[in-house]
Formats: sequence, C-alpha cells, structure tokens
Amino acid sequence: RPTSASAPPSRDRGSTAEALAALRKAHALGAAKPGWPYPTAQWVREAERMAALDARLPDLLRGDDRPDDPEEVLLTRPHRPH
Repeated sequence: RPTSASAPPSRDRGSTAEALAALRKAHALGAAKPGWPYPTAQWVREAERMAALDARLPDLLRGDDRPDDPEEVLLTRPHRPH
C-alpha cells in the first residue's frame, strides 16, 4: 500500500525497532538531498515514541504501568475485530 508524503509508513508489519532503524536511515539519506519533500524527522520522532511505548506495553497491559497521556491510552488499548 503506497503512503502519502504526510503519513508515516504503516506499523502493521514488522517490528517497531526495525521500522525505527529504516526511518532513521531514510531520514539520514533523504535529508541530505536539497528539497527533500518528506517529513522524515517527524516520522523518526513518532517511531521513537512507538518504540518506547512498545517496550512498556507488557507492563501497561498488566496494569503495572500507566499511560502518560490520552494518546498512549488509545495506542495501548486492545483492538477488537470489526
């Protein structure tokens, strides 16, 4: 599935760490090009947050840790099939 310039790649495949590494590499390569049109720095920041949250997820799901903000509440809720 193609992604737009304003949306980070889908996080429904692979690991968060792999995605973060790929985004860091893409940012390093792309940002060096004049006129680079993609917000890869933002994507890297978002992937870093997701990787940190992913590391906390087991504790969050057990109730041993609490989400820091409403966005984390939504990101850590179990998804139910439609």
